[in-house]
Amino acid sequence: MSPEGAVRSASSWNTGPWIEVADAEAVAALGALQHALGHLQTQASQSHAPSHTSSHAPSHAPSHTPSHASSPLIDPPDIHVFIDSQAAIQRLQGRGNAIAQQTKDIAKHMTERYGARIHITWCPGHERINGNEIADQQAKLGLKKPISPKAYVSISRLRGLARQEAIKQWRQIHHRPGRIGIGKHYGRLTQDLGAYTTRPHKALKAFTKHDLSAYIQLKTGIGSLRTHLYIIGKATDKDCNRCNSGLSQTTSHLLLDCKRYDSERKELNKALKGLPLTLQSLFCTGIGRQALASYISSTGICTTKWLRNRAE
Repeated sequence: MSPEGAVRSASSWNTGPWIEVADAEAVAALGALQHALGHLQTQASQSHAPSHTSSHAPSHAPSHTPSHASSPLIDPPDIHVFIDSQAAIQRLQGRGNAIAQQTKDIAKHMTERYGARIHITWCPGHERINGNEIADQQAKLGLKKPISPKAYVSISRLRGLARQEAIKQWRQIHHRPGRIGIGKHYGRLTQDLGAYTTRPHKALKAFTKHDLSAYIQLKTGIGSLRTHLYIIGKATDKDCNRCNSGLSQTTSHLLLDCKRYDSERKELNKALKGLPLTLQSLFCTGIGRQALASYISSTGICTTKWLRNRAE
């Protein structure tokens, strides 16, 4: 678009089905800068083109004007790229992304060679902004075109496909008779749950990042528990080193029986509001998860600090 808002050119191409929407928007931003670079090169060539000489001038007269631009323009331009996707802007700001690197290289070239000032700005979508509406129209036209030779598979798309496949496999395991393949401890805890879901329960918002890690270790039986450390050769025995009762340090022991945490367990019981103090109540109900969040926070069990202070 011109500074006056007039549309000078518009184009689109089919990126194919192997790219995320945010990546496609980032590709569009790269295309906009490439187009702007071509416009600057044309302007520079015209401003440095040799003037026409008289027909009587010697044909061998030397020209002191270069045929290509090698210096910034007299009036360096401001180039604005508007994107209605904040995720796409994050892509362009990131590292390890081919599109982001190409965009940065072009922007650097335009800045150093032509003195251009690059501005990449977010704008709201579907607000009847002229340029944005035209971009949406071009996107729809691009879908009707054959897949471009420039189409590629984005890393984020591969990650999404891998996640979908993992969810599919977990759902199959969850509904498998006998629930083989998810571990005995985890299988017992979740045996009464309904359909498998990938959405975290809202009660999990009560956990901090570190406490949520501890919650997952307790739910799976894998991590800082001495029963697991013994299996992987990181502990000499399975005994609980908090109460020295000689009992195995399992999830059940730490949450339901360990004498070291009797006072915290009384508060845990109160927080359950009448629910029985069982692993199923703690891990499979909203009230139980919230109560467990407070218990983990007060005891610190299965956190990094707790593991370091094994003898406390």
